[in-house]
Amino acid sequence: MPTAIMIFLAQRGDPMPIWVPFLFVAFWVFVSRQVAQTGWRAFAEKHGRDGRPKRPSFGSPQTRFNGSWQSNYANVVRVVPTSEGLWFSTMILFRAFHPPFIVPWTSVTKVDSLSIWRLRGYRLHIESEAGTIAVCVRWTFREVLVQYRPELLDSEQTNI
Repeated sequence: MPTAIMIFLAQRGDPMPIWVPFLFVAFWVFVSRQVAQTGWRAFAEKHGRDGRPKRPSFGSPQTRFNGSWQSNYANVVRVVPTSEGLWFSTMILFRAFHPPFIVPWTSVTKVDSLSIWRLRGYRLHIESEAGTIAVCVRWTFREVLVQYRPELLDSEQTNI
């Protein structure tokens, strides 16, 4: 809707009202806060951790909290594997209400193979007292799984 307003004003030749950028920022903050309430916040309170680990990170094409369509993060979440577990963070535009957290490896309960159009990888199922997470990672994450949770890959091979 704001785009339609800007196009209408541009066609008329009027300058954009000063309140339009503020409205956009307010809308962005509101939506970001609401999405964080559907799952991210509970994990951050339970497993919160500051300081990014000095390890390579993996982008997640899709991350979903508690099976809710409202908390479906597409290409926003970064996952850093450590010896303790999986460290989650978001892109800078979403960090306002999304503090980083680390989920222990013991919370990863299942791994499924993915092959959807161009995405080949794995879906990790995480269960904790804070809720559930289904996080998709690309096929290069296999090395991490072999290092930290190889038994999950054994069960994944039988599910194909």
